[in-house]
Amino acid sequence: MADPTNDTDFFWQSKYNSTTVGTKIVDMVDGTDALANHGRQLISFQHVPSQREVYFKAFIVAYNESYNCDWSTEPVFGRTDPIYLFKGNQRQISLSFKVPASSEGEAYENLGRVQKLAQFLYPAYHAVAGTLSTTNVHANTIGQSPLVRLKVMNLLAVNQAQAASMPPPSEQQLYDGYMSTSEAEGGQLGAILSMQVNHNLQEVGVLEKGPNTILPKLMDITITFAVIHEDTIGWRMKEKIGEEGMLPTDTSFPYGATLKSDDQDPDSEGKYFNERIAEIQKDEQKRNLAQATLDNSIARYTSLGGKRRLKRDYQKFNEGKLSTYETERLVAYAGTDEGGDEIYDLT
Repeated sequence: MADPTNDTDFFWQSKYNSTTVGTKIVDMVDGTDALANHGRQLISFQHVPSQREVYFKAFIVAYNESYNCDWSTEPVFGRTDPIYLFKGNQRQISLSFKVPASSEGEAYENLGRVQKLAQFLYPAYHAVAGTLSTTNVHANTIGQSPLVRLKVMNLLAVNQAQAASMPPPSEQQLYDGYMSTSEAEGGQLGAILSMQVNHNLQEVGVLEKGPNTILPKLMDITITFAVIHEDTIGWRMKEKIGEEGMLPTDTSFPYGATLKSDDQDPDSEGKYFNERIAEIQKDEQKRNLAQATLDNSIARYTSLGGKRRLKRDYQKFNEGKLSTYETERLVAYAGTDEGGDEIYDLT
């Protein structure tokens, strides 16, 4: 199988035909070759029955996903809404990309790559003896369906969940470790439901290779791809005894991006996200209440007649006759610079 990650000449505009001006060969540099060969910006296909692969430069025009949830409804007498019963979820990909040519050689290669992709849409057949063969093929004995693995960089791939480490990785480490390879075997399994090829013969034109032979300058490919989930996607109960809540069965689905989830892993103090939020809110309420108590105490003891009220409250405090709020108010005022001196004088 071809491996573009180890082949710097995997995409090379002069691979099949050198560009010449007169009798001189011109070495043309195409920046898109570098993006594909070194930047790994590729769209990858693998035909599952044959394990053959084909790659395209990632000139992506549109990449759209749809998650179609299948529900059945059961109306119930006297109930406003029906009962919804979940049946399944189908993920579909709509991918459109361009296949441009910067030279005659690349135009020829592009035509061959699209040709190879079109062959991936057809199944493998059994021979008469029941074995896969290139001869004696009969249309009524399909051996394998034309399943395909499609990889669109990190957006569509079979993602592997990152192994747990001790201590847990930091946010920066999770970000630094988020990488994707370009091998087609790492693509998502599924079925190509439809493929449209626009050769743009009128809009863009063609290259005339020879008599009765043309090469399209630009081809537009549009694919509808139905994803086949190889693992169960959903939620499960936490495994540890005594723990409540649920966890996703595949934390890397669908894009492989792992977050430092506070819902799954406690922080360094052993507290979960909701617990820490509750503590923060409680502390905030305490601060607001303390500030309100302080404001009330200052207003009570520094306004007109405040000295008499302060002396009376202090006497009631010594007698144990102040309420909890009145005590907090007196203590709050005692904590101020002025209040501490005045209460000290009262003693």
